[in-house]
Amino acid sequence: MELRRFKQAGAIFTEDLSNLSYVRKKYTVNGNPTIVDSARGKAIKFNSATGKINTERDFIGTTPLTISGWIKADSAGGGNFGNIIGNGKTIVRVTATGRFQISRDGSTFVGTGTEAFVTGEWIHFVVVANDADPSRGGFYINGEVDGFGIVQNMGTVAAGTTNVIIGNNDGHTRNFDGAIKDVLIFDRILTATEIDNIYKSKTFDYSRIIWNDYNIDGTTLTYSPLNSTQKTNIKNNLKSDGSTSLGLTQLQLDDFGEGNKW
Repeated sequence: MELRRFKQAGAIFTEDLSNLSYVRKKYTVNGNPTIVDSARGKAIKFNSATGKINTERDFIGTTPLTISGWIKADSAGGGNFGNIIGNGKTIVRVTATGRFQISRDGSTFVGTGTEAFVTGEWIHFVVVANDADPSRGGFYINGEVDGFGIVQNMGTVAAGTTNVIIGNNDGHTRNFDGAIKDVLIFDRILTATEIDNIYKSKTFDYSRIIWNDYNIDGTTLTYSPLNSTQKTNIKNNLKSDGSTSLGLTQLQLDDFGEGNKW
């Protein structure tokens, strides 16, 4: 899947992990991972306890976020808790019981309500974490909600203590055993429609935008459907960077629904 298109939707990290030479040019790669084929294109496979990709920076932060990706686990990994991605505090991992887990403090983990993956199978996961409103958080597995709302128990959000690392932790004790591809991180909560679009490899269409729950200064807005005049005003004031002179910068699709374009 071509991931660069999601940058227009506000993704702060997009990496398909399909080209090892390209990955090595951008990041520090340990443990000699390899590239493998999958039904969804090439992916990076971690083969050793020291395998990891160190992105050389921490971009996860302490704000609400969404993390998405595809995995194919061969086992639960190092210590039966293989890290998919993390920065020492915000960590997404798999467990020996077939579940995904997230922590925001590095020690308090919560996970999917039921077994979410089987070893040897490609699984798409999305985790959304809204620390200010835990009711808007949880997991989507293969496009379906799982454990929605339980992320309220993930610990007090804290700044990372390491660079963002894919496939392990900094101490090489939580290696992921298997393949990872198409990693996306957003510093906001994606809507259900956006998550479904990622799972189905659809493009976000930002020629259509709506009033959202949030504006740039964090003020809560009361939602009301746009009328035709409002839509025209927004469309005519849309700037090249995706913002508008009307003060709307958070662009979401959910209330328009599929196929509703201007």
